[in-house]
Amino acid sequence: MLLQEPWCYRPADVANLTLWQVQELYFKPAHARAKELEQRRDKPEESESGFPINTYEDFFAGMNEAYPGKPPEHWEAMWATMEEERIQREGS
Repeated sequence: MLLQEPWCYRPADVANLTLWQVQELYFKPAHARAKELEQRRDKPEESESGFPINTYEDFFAGMNEAYPGKPPEHWEAMWATMEEERIQREGS
């Protein structure tokens, strides 16, 4: 594991580590991060607006903030196009 990404140690470097260093400094933190990511993945997230992420409201608010001055119809058309493409991808 330590010879591969993200660490990419050389065999000589790994040979100099103690078992405690490998367990406490590499394996346990990696395992804890994996468990945390799993829990966050299984829990639906909410944005600041209170809507679930990937809703039209979040898209509109984010795009309107990033690119002010565009009419709502512009974002509605873009959202509709993205939704059609998503449905096509999921259907195939």
